[in-house]
Amino acid sequence: WFTMAAEKGNPEAQNQLAIIYCDENYTGYNETKALYWFLRAGQNGDTDAQCNLGKIYAEGELGQAIDLVKAELWYLQAAENGLYHVYGTLGHMYMNGDSVQQDYHKAAMYLSRGAEKGDAFSQNCLAILYLEGKGVKQNNELALKYYTLSSDNGNYIATFNLAKYYQTVLVDDESSFKYYSAAAESGYPPAINMVGEFY
Repeated sequence: WFTMAAEKGNPEAQNQLAIIYCDENYTGYNETKALYWFLRAGQNGDTDAQCNLGKIYAEGELGQAIDLVKAELWYLQAAENGLYHVYGTLGHMYMNGDSVQQDYHKAAMYLSRGAEKGDAFSQNCLAILYLEGKGVKQNNELALKYYTLSSDNGNYIATFNLAKYYQTVLVDDESSFKYYSAAAESGYPPAINMVGEFY
């Protein structure tokens, strides 16, 4: 079914067919066909395929050389077409220098876009940049704002970071314990350890 739909131009089927071809457990494993269908799907507007292509070029998968220009272009297409968490992927890539030259200004730009769209990962990373003054002017209030937004959006690592912020910047042990406990309830080991230290 996927082949027939893909050949008729269905971008979701094209992406699914590409995923099948790049499954090493599939007897028809074929990197060339996988890349071909990812490209067709991406060109036809499938955001998942665009994200997959970004990863393929960023990490040099499916026999492709690492090509960060292509990776960034595909990631941006995915993000601009509504896959907002990809802004976080791009921002984090530049924040940590993952396969690219570290660039805090570029990281802040992408993370700001993701944060504005409500992406919890982007919000947490942007909070770190504001707290450390990397790529943006150091601003504790904005760090607190983005940690809080990210935590409210379900990011338990941001909840842990919020607890650390209350403990070290605001010196508010009661609030700190509250957030460490919330992160610990998510099963996050560093938070569990910190809750233990309060007893």
